[in-house]
Amino acid sequence: MKASACSGDESDGNGTLVITRLPWRHRRVRRWMAILDLLGLSLRFPDGVHATSGNFPLPRKDPLDVEGADELVEKYHTNIVPGLPGNAYDEDCLSSLPDAKRGLLKMEMDFDFEFPPDLLE
Repeated sequence: MKASACSGDESDGNGTLVITRLPWRHRRVRRWMAILDLLGLSLRFPDGVHATSGNFPLPRKDPLDVEGADELVEKYHTNIVPGLPGNAYDEDCLSSLPDAKRGLLKMEMDFDFEFPPDLLE
């Protein structure tokens, strides 16, 4: 997935990074990427106890996980990224586009954004 299809983050003013929202991207992609981040972090502990060398990523807070928290809309990479699976796009955003613009997205086949349950244990 292109970097421009990934959300960014901004400081909340208290030293915590808050994940920003891409209005055109479906929320399922955000959840999928959050799980990928956690899986990547778990690989830093190959023996289950000791971490490999190197810096850990800065902690990021997802407003979707905090009741009453305000979402931050991405400010910099706001253009709809073409070439993603059709189900990676927000339905409301797609339906608001004229047919010609929707066609320019050159959407790929839908992707299964589910992880095998045994991988998540």
